[in-house]
Amino acid sequence: MDGLTSIGNRRHFDEVLNKEWTRLTSTESPLTLLMFELTTLKSTTILTVTLLVTSACKTFHLP
Repeated sequence: MDGLTSIGNRRHFDEVLNKEWTRLTSTESPLTLLMFELTTLKSTTILTVTLLVTSACKTFHLP
C-alpha cells in the first residue's frame, strides 16, 4: 500500500484486477477502470485527488 494515499501497489492492483476480471466475465458484468498518473503533482494535490475520487466511488463496491 502507498503510504500517502493508502492505495494498493502494482502487485495489489494486478491481484484485484485478475480477481474482478474472473468474477465479471463469469457474470457478464461491465468493468469500469480509472487510472491516473499523478507523479508530477505535489503530495497534497495527490491526496486531494485521491479523496475526491474515493468519495465519488463510495456508492459502488471497491475492494
